[in-house]
Amino acid sequence: MIFSRGDTLWRTDLRGSSPEPVGPGYDGEISPGGDRVAFTEYDEEGRRYIAVRDLKSREVWRVPGIEGENSYGPRWSPDGTALLFNHWWEEGSRWVIATIRPEGTEGRIFSGVGSEDLFSPFWGGGGTEVFAQDLTFLYRFDLEGRLLDRRPVEEVVGDRGISSATRFSVAPDGKTWLFDALATTSRDRALAARVGDAVSAAFVYAEGTKEVRRISPPGVAVSGACWAPGGRVLLAGFEEKDVRKGKEGPQIAFRLLLLSGDRVIGLAEDALAPSCALK
Repeated sequence: MIFSRGDTLWRTDLRGSSPEPVGPGYDGEISPGGDRVAFTEYDEEGRRYIAVRDLKSREVWRVPGIEGENSYGPRWSPDGTALLFNHWWEEGSRWVIATIRPEGTEGRIFSGVGSEDLFSPFWGGGGTEVFAQDLTFLYRFDLEGRLLDRRPVEEVVGDRGISSATRFSVAPDGKTWLFDALATTSRDRALAARVGDAVSAAFVYAEGTKEVRRISPPGVAVSGACWAPGGRVLLAGFEEKDVRKGKEGPQIAFRLLLLSGDRVIGLAEDALAPSCALK
């Protein structure tokens, strides 16, 4: 699996043993086969590009064929052949989503939903469709960019608050969606008061039953969650014990946590933005 520590991507296994640095980058996502990492690359002027690192050869390249200088947050397709990402569309002056192959071919912009910004891009379970949301509706597209349908985002998340940074992931079987949203139990509110900001929890949505269920324990704030092998969930989070007083406000020590049934297993310290190979 891959996670972030500052401006560096790190690699470890599901036991959290001997983490090692991979290289600079942000928003890292490891490919389903575990052989490559896609990430956001910043240049010295703050421009953002999509890049890929081959973990075996250590070759790194900025994906060609992407217009503009503001793209971020790459997501691998289930078969590892394409990337989905957030993209600033200069022509329309708004945020859209886009796909491209790692070598820079078959690039496509998904812009056909009016004038609203699109966020939170994610792949459907079979890799034949992609999704995005605008805080009001959830949109489903085919890979040619055609809008297949839209539905109120509340049909998936209920009354749980989400943002443009909310991350959705569909399980390999395509039946269960994982996402983070506002946490509201008394323990969550106490933790939010401690850090002076809202905190999130991890939830799953079952397509068949339309049921939404919280899977992270109360009192554990979640910042990014992803699927791990065996239906487990990997997340970055913190508890009250991870918050310390600082001169400029609370200092939070995020940890890498594995949810396995009813157990919460700590894997690594000082860790954010996890992603896990599934094959």
